[in-house]
Amino acid sequence: MPDTSITRHTPAVSGAFDARALAGTSAFTRNISGIPTPCTVPSSADVFPDVLAFLHGFGSEPGASLPSMLQAAWTAAGCAGTITCGIDSEDRFYIETDAAAGDFKIGGTTDASEFGFAGALDFVGGVAPFRHTASGDWRRGVFQLGGVGLKLTPSGAGSAHYTPGDYPRVQSLPTWIRERGAVADEDDVHASTCLESSEPSAGAHWLVESDGRVSVSYIASHAFTAKTAALWQRLGFNGREVAAAGVGSGAKARSTLTAANRCPCFLAPDRGYAELRRQITNRDTLSNMADGSVVSAGLPPIEAYSIKLRVPGPAHGHAASMEDHLRRWWQYARSGLTLYPQWGDLDEPARGSIDVRRHAENIDRWETAAGYTTGQTIEGGTLGAHYGRRRGGRILLTRAVGDDARRIEAYQGQAIDAHQDVTIMASVAV
Repeated sequence: MPDTSITRHTPAVSGAFDARALAGTSAFTRNISGIPTPCTVPSSADVFPDVLAFLHGFGSEPGASLPSMLQAAWTAAGCAGTITCGIDSEDRFYIETDAAAGDFKIGGTTDASEFGFAGALDFVGGVAPFRHTASGDWRRGVFQLGGVGLKLTPSGAGSAHYTPGDYPRVQSLPTWIRERGAVADEDDVHASTCLESSEPSAGAHWLVESDGRVSVSYIASHAFTAKTAALWQRLGFNGREVAAAGVGSGAKARSTLTAANRCPCFLAPDRGYAELRRQITNRDTLSNMADGSVVSAGLPPIEAYSIKLRVPGPAHGHAASMEDHLRRWWQYARSGLTLYPQWGDLDEPARGSIDVRRHAENIDRWETAAGYTTGQTIEGGTLGAHYGRRRGGRILLTRAVGDDARRIEAYQGQAIDAHQDVTIMASVAV
């Protein structure tokens, strides 16, 4: 269910990411075991709905997904059978083993609470499959474990083992769970075209932070030795960034490199909505005939929304002002848009409240059975309900025909340039 501890979330809006000019070009080179190893943007890279789709395709590389890492650690500990994890229809995280693996229990580690587990859990009992389901909410936002992991003790085994052992910084828990090419839903279409699919560093995760900056978490020894300006500038990097130490040690020590600038096509203000209104546009034409009758012709009405975001200006200081970033953003917000109603978190700005699953607004609510998955959230289903503790995932939009093409930079009604109110008219893309 929605995490009720998040009470002051903020939205974000992304424009489309056109990667055609970058397709087949060199992106960067890494040092892999002392050998310079290049990364090339996939030649099939095309127009992505937003930059998240280009970076990771709303999933993780085979071998780097959480289920595959759990299985690898389980097998390495000498445990038989299959272990997996996911999110159930009630939006709770679970871990499950089959009959061959046998029953298991979970230790009460600090990292276990990130998945929603409250304290230690004893053996499940009964018959296979054996499943532990979290009683609490999993952690929304950028997902980062603290270096302890999940302590799983299988029945019949003499010792406990920790998993996954590797602690990447990932876009969200559902993104980590989803293995690209294995989910087979409408968002699992970027398995061979996103940037991560060409990463020479196994287990590297690219993401957009809560403030709109792109970052990448990778094994520290796989350092960058060269970068191609075209791609890096398109993502907001200036080439002078210095990697910061991540979580982990030894061969699994990680680094995180974060862009100095916000990604040009991604707008993530640090304030909530200034206005959100629904609009219905009828497309019928009515005519009176000579005999007094009325004939009509037309198309079904279009449901659109007026979204007004409040963007900080120079009065808040250079670091907080988004004036220059907003000018760059407009050139990418020309047609398709993606609205993230739940992105930032004013109470925990470093991680945000990110939920990138597809929103029920893009699902036929009359025909689709209710239920959460790693790819969809069913909270509500109308933009008009995005207020207070209202939550939501990713909503695909198109600019409405009535959206004003003129954008006037104005800090209206203020003696100082504190903030601009940016209004966008958009229609839901079903």
